[in-house]
Amino acid sequence: MRFPRLRKMTWLIYAWSTFCLVWIIQIGASHQHGVNDHAAAGIAGSLVIVIWFMGFIVLSLIWFMTRPKEKR
Repeated sequence: MRFPRLRKMTWLIYAWSTFCLVWIIQIGASHQHGVNDHAAAGIAGSLVIVIWFMGFIVLSLIWFMTRPKEKR
């Protein structure tokens, strides 16, 4: 199996999204294993989603600005 040739920024966006997804799963897992403060887990999860979205927007803008020019 051969991976498609993607730009470095595409891989960075994938890595950023994966990192944030793992972070959110970890918050949920710690919530189920003994953390009694439901509000704190909800706020932490919401904060991670906001951080993910802000980072995604910045990386997406860089991705668009660095795309190769079309060949004519």
